[in-house]
Amino acid sequence: MFTKKNTLERLHPDLRTALDSFPPVTYDAAGIAMQRAGRDFMLSHPEYMATDEEVNIYDRVIKIEGNDALKLRIYEPANKTGIYPCFIWLHGGGMTIGFTESDDGQNIRFVKEAGCIVISVEYRLAPENPYPIPVNDCFRALKWISGHAKTLDIDVCRIGIGGLSGGGGLALATALRARDENGPSLCFILAATPMINRKLDSPSAMKDYHPNSLNRSGAQLLWNYYAGGQSSTPYMEPLLDDMHDMPPIYIAAGELDPFRDDAIALAQKCMAQEIPTELHIYEGFCHGGETLAPASSQSISVVDGYIRAIRDHLSIQ
Repeated sequence: MFTKKNTLERLHPDLRTALDSFPPVTYDAAGIAMQRAGRDFMLSHPEYMATDEEVNIYDRVIKIEGNDALKLRIYEPANKTGIYPCFIWLHGGGMTIGFTESDDGQNIRFVKEAGCIVISVEYRLAPENPYPIPVNDCFRALKWISGHAKTLDIDVCRIGIGGLSGGGGLALATALRARDENGPSLCFILAATPMINRKLDSPSAMKDYHPNSLNRSGAQLLWNYYAGGQSSTPYMEPLLDDMHDMPPIYIAAGELDPFRDDAIALAQKCMAQEIPTELHIYEGFCHGGETLAPASSQSISVVDGYIRAIRDHLSIQ
């Protein structure tokens, strides 16, 4: 006979072990400060950063409208020859925490296994820089990358964009702006458990998950920081928009994720507009599990899916 399990019992064992080992995670002002302190520690200890002799990693500061110092972190094959497709990656963290270097290991895999150049955008963070500043940074970075494709050895016809959580929401918002403002052409979107529904009113958002995983209370604080008291727009909250004329999209979320049902709703909207859509819901997986326990079998499967989608949609043989 089938026995119904609660969310903790359904959590993948590797993720449960990782989450149990963390200190209490909060998203109030003190919690944000603590997580940013962890970021600063990592940045001051480059010996902890992922490296690979087959991938060159360097930072470039560009000048864009409204921000004189936007950092791009660029990952490219060490033996680069010719022109490559480009995948723009936007890190997670609810537009409030996170940093480009946190995804070095994953982005190295993207370069090596999907055969592309990866550019990660260090967009400005809320609450100091609420909406629309993070979206503006990402959209202006897209325009700069497209405009400098030749010097970056990038094929301007093969540029994709993606991100995790808040970064997934920003990737969608950037693609919507590119569509609406006749911006650079994108050939692919990867939305990994995207943060796209400010109301947090879906059944998955209402459930209780591991206390050190993302729950509705934490997500609501992140949305409050990002919105800054402003009314929603489709670029702030992409689930409000329809998806007409968007490029093919790959959507993924965990079974035990407050954003799971929003990912499903996004897929339904895309399919209603006849956008080529691929949706994956991973059993026993929590929000951002691939960053919490990257060596777990489930996390490896999740990132394998990203890589396969990037390779397929950027037309890499």
